[in-house]
Amino acid sequence: VGRGAAAVSRAIEIFNRFPREITEAFERGELRQAHLNHFWRLEDRATILALWRAIKSGELTGCQAREKAHRIDDHWLPGDREKLRDNLEADPVISPLLGDEIRVANLMNKSRLTIEYTDKKRFWELVGILARRAVKKSKGKSN
Repeated sequence: VGRGAAAVSRAIEIFNRFPREITEAFERGELRQAHLNHFWRLEDRATILALWRAIKSGELTGCQAREKAHRIDDHWLPGDREKLRDNLEADPVISPLLGDEIRVANLMNKSRLTIEYTDKKRFWELVGILARRAVKKSKGKSN
């Protein structure tokens, strides 16, 4: 068929991976392969359907749906890493921990953020702050 084995396997997997509404839209040509690629890593079928329906109804452009899918999947979009660094540096609790002892690095790698440190105590303090905030945020979502 002129495609590699991985591409063929993935094309077949579309029909197992996605809800019927998605596969039918794809077969009718209403949904492009690019959208499926954006939705591929999303585990929640309801989320996939919600994004597709938002595209279909015109609430979201394909580009906006891609950005949302990437955010849901916790993948970094261009500029996100820099925003994270800026937010860390502006945070009144975290910014005093940053500097020569703790440095946010490796922002060029698409999905990796590296925190370099020389002061282990300050590093663990930072980890504790981030962990408490993550727990607080997850509790807020469940309410």
